[in-house]
Amino acid sequence: MGKIANFAVEVALFAVACVPGAAITAGLRGYVHPEYHFNGNIGGQQVVYQEKIPFTIDVLGTHRYGVLEVKNPDGSVALYASDNNNNLRLDNRDTITIRGTDGKEVKFKIDTSNQNVAELVRGLQPKMDSTLAQILAANTAAVR
Repeated sequence: MGKIANFAVEVALFAVACVPGAAITAGLRGYVHPEYHFNGNIGGQQVVYQEKIPFTIDVLGTHRYGVLEVKNPDGSVALYASDNNNNLRLDNRDTITIRGTDGKEVKFKIDTSNQNVAELVRGLQPKMDSTLAQILAANTAAVR
């Protein structure tokens, strides 16, 4: 680990040792869309939305990417990863993975300069938006 990473780890350990609840706060810090965090069933589909830190660890926790996974009753899966700027929009550099019932997987980075990809994204974005709206509704109902 580099000097900056070591320093960040030492600061985090110091905060956890000195401040009750700092570990919880440190773990929650930096979420862009906590209102969408979800793991449950919506309309017969198993739906998970979570934010992750990329493998290239961001010491400050400022870069997270959102992952929406939708498992259909037939076993097919759609996985949307908003790793560009976690804006909940499918745009350049974001990733889509589609797994068929046979287990075969198609994964690609979005490049909207490709007309076929741009057309696919125009079809998938409303599905993603609808699922996110259902997640918000379910999370809101759970709070009440």
